[in-house]
Amino acid sequence: MADFDRDNDKQVIADRMINNTSQLVFLTGKAGTGKTTFLRYLKTVVKKQIAIVAPTGVAAVNAGGVTIHSFFQLPFSTFLPEERGLFTHNLPDNEAAFTPLQLIKQLKLNEQKIKLMRQLELLVIDEVSMLRCDTLDAIDTVLKHVRKNPYQAFGGVQVLFIGDLFQLAPVIKNEEWPLLSVFYKSAFFFESVVLQNNPPVFVEFEKIYRQKDTEFTGLLNEIRDGFISTASTNLLQKRLIQYHADEDVDEYVILTTHNQIAKGINEQRLAELNTPVKKLFADVEGQFSEYAYPADDVLELKEGAKVMFIKNDADFKKRYFNGKTGEIVKIDTDSIEVYCKSDDSTIEVNKAVWENIQYVINQQTGKITSEVVGRFKQYPLKTAWAITIHKSQGLTFEKAIIDAGRAFAPGQVYVALSRCTSLNGLLLKTPVTASSLHTHATVQAYTEFLNSRTNYSAAITEAEKLYIKAEIQNCFRFYAVNELVNDIAAYVNIHQQQFSATCTKWIQETTATATQLDIDGNKFVNWLENKFASNDAMVEEKTTKAVVYFGNIITGLLQLITGNLLTTEIKKHALQVNDLLKEIYKILHYKSYLIQNLKWPLEAGAWQEQKNEYVVPVFNINIYKGVTEAAVGILYPDLYAQLMQLRDAIVQRTGKPIYLIANKECLLEICNNLPITGTALENIKGFGPAKVKNFGNEFIELVKEYCYNHQLEGNTTIVKTKKRKN
Repeated sequence: MADFDRDNDKQVIADRMINNTSQLVFLTGKAGTGKTTFLRYLKTVVKKQIAIVAPTGVAAVNAGGVTIHSFFQLPFSTFLPEERGLFTHNLPDNEAAFTPLQLIKQLKLNEQKIKLMRQLELLVIDEVSMLRCDTLDAIDTVLKHVRKNPYQAFGGVQVLFIGDLFQLAPVIKNEEWPLLSVFYKSAFFFESVVLQNNPPVFVEFEKIYRQKDTEFTGLLNEIRDGFISTASTNLLQKRLIQYHADEDVDEYVILTTHNQIAKGINEQRLAELNTPVKKLFADVEGQFSEYAYPADDVLELKEGAKVMFIKNDADFKKRYFNGKTGEIVKIDTDSIEVYCKSDDSTIEVNKAVWENIQYVINQQTGKITSEVVGRFKQYPLKTAWAITIHKSQGLTFEKAIIDAGRAFAPGQVYVALSRCTSLNGLLLKTPVTASSLHTHATVQAYTEFLNSRTNYSAAITEAEKLYIKAEIQNCFRFYAVNELVNDIAAYVNIHQQQFSATCTKWIQETTATATQLDIDGNKFVNWLENKFASNDAMVEEKTTKAVVYFGNIITGLLQLITGNLLTTEIKKHALQVNDLLKEIYKILHYKSYLIQNLKWPLEAGAWQEQKNEYVVPVFNINIYKGVTEAAVGILYPDLYAQLMQLRDAIVQRTGKPIYLIANKECLLEICNNLPITGTALENIKGFGPAKVKNFGNEFIELVKEYCYNHQLEGNTTIVKTKKRKN
């Protein structure tokens, strides 16, 4: 299919929902309806800041994203959506559970990841059928915390869920479910607390591109829903392998339920070939987890072996696709020749490349981008006499033998049958009966619920209005600014003895301004919530006034940030507060940019373009007042720096304020006078007998060592400077 099918109404709806609204969207559809292709299209056209994640390493690599656990740094254990720690005793000794507070406490996100999550606008979760409900609630918890937005689902990030719930289900251990059942009705992602409170818009792709036979697609629809009619049973009965004894089964791939069965068949058939085995080693560069390897790192093949391609042709020549089969006719040192009977072609196959990426903030543009951190190079082939149904998900076969008699999981039979392009290319090793079909009544009930509340025409129009409203409201949300200012105030309060006296007035003024900004912003946000849909003229007038009012307050607060009165002589404190000041400045600068560019009426596409044109300003600030401030008049600057480091270490060790150890004027006198005895040090202004007794030796030894290394003569006596009388 084409990247985007404009004749497919559901694709057009999904495109509008994702690009022009902030709605949570669940994009689903039967096998072969183009969900994966639509994701590829979306990545090329979406204007929002996007990240793609998936439950497993292989799924993430195939989707061109990263795993959920690595992106959000989640523990591999059970998540409890409420603070009910008393339930954790129900878990066995080797299991662990964590609550929202525990999750936030153990988060160790670097500055890059925090910025990334705060700028994120669209999160795509692929293969969502395998996503557990508690994992989704953990994602919601992290985003709300990092984005400092506890009032919106996922902290205000739009989430697109992609997957087919009638395929492979999430895995929960038997010992975990008694604990999770306190909070959830089932393991599926839609049972999460966040989605129970915020149901997504349901878009189901219906046009099938893989199968053209309407009789076959009708049969698949029945299997997907967990039942099979007499007519469909008769159709499948005719596809039993026993009735096709004259068929050349070597052209078929066997799909089976268990990995050991598939592995045994492949090893046996490979061993039967008389040609020598060739071991082909993958090339792994950079960071690439073995759990995410998309192919065997050591591929054992022979000439004459039946193989299957496990990747689409990267050169877009469409010589092969994921699931195409053939036979190896030649293995060279750097290529393999595969003959494909289906189109009577011989393909020269070279190593393919799979990339492992991570999301980063581009330093020049300030936008989210992906960078390759690892590569896996291997021939995109695997032995293909047999494959498990689980590993066949996403593949397409022209000819397959289905061995699903021991199907044990919901969706297995449907996944197996739907891999085939036609009924004529399908053979059954065992009959498919009603007893071999497994489906979740919970899934059926959920899809019926979503279908019942989906009126696309009304939903899109309403969602687009809500998006515009939400975008305007977000311009006037200042919760994050207020919290960051309070963080500075709290930090300075704890370490007040190590900050300048001028900080008190600045803290009071800045805190008051940020608090008022937050309060007034919330008032306007709430006003918009109630009035947005009722009177456009009133909303335009009020918003125009708000632009001026809040613009002035932001300008004043920016001036307080850039001309702040905070100073400290402790580097650690300076670094901490510098980072907070920079973050406040960036948020305010961006808010100011957005507010000044509010045009009425606001149009989604133009607004997103406007946001993308924003350039992150360069803002440097340093409240540390150490060597650089006192540089004038210093005879030995390198000694002064060492004295500062010693003084800071003593402050940290003793917990005493700077003035009780040595202020910068005192250090300057030590530096210029070089005292090497207690008597000399006592005569330094700011030092006295008590200080000399407590930690004078540390300063004396430092000065002695410096004098020795630089061939200087230290002073054993110093004349005390007398205070000048007025």
